[in-house]
Amino acid sequence: ASFDNSIGHGDNTSLAIANTSGDASFGNYVKRFIPKQGYYYEMSGWIKGDNLDPTSACRLRIDFQTSTYPVYGRNKQYLASILSQYTAWGNKENVPLYCGEFGIYKDCYDNNKGGLNWAGDVVDLLKQNKIHFTFHSYHEDAFGIYPGYGSLPNPNTGRTELINLFKDKLK
Repeated sequence: ASFDNSIGHGDNTSLAIANTSGDASFGNYVKRFIPKQGYYYEMSGWIKGDNLDPTSACRLRIDFQTSTYPVYGRNKQYLASILSQYTAWGNKENVPLYCGEFGIYKDCYDNNKGGLNWAGDVVDLLKQNKIHFTFHSYHEDAFGIYPGYGSLPNPNTGRTELINLFKDKLK
């Protein structure tokens, strides 16, 4: 089978599977999540078939899986499990680690989306593991502590909650 994500249903993020005579499927393991009891989940999509055998079946499917490894939500435990892979390597190689930059898009701080918690969790874990770091970015619109380009940071327009988080965590 061959894969091409440049053609599809009116955009450039579709998936096309071509030239196969057997089972052809695509899984997206990046979009994993832990389902919660009592919640409703919906999946939708668009499928187009060309030159299909009359006995062919095309369908969207969601799979629920189990794991022999710990399964984490998008939380501090999850971040710690990812970071542990790097700290294990650093310890094995006896080298210091440096997180060149981390940050989160400005809208993630709005409406209780969790951006401030995430930033605090990352700082806690980096400090706990003695990893030096740089926050991205000090002064820019999309990620900055202070928004704005081409001018000095304005103390009146800074992201106050983020500034206070860093003041508290980096005492």
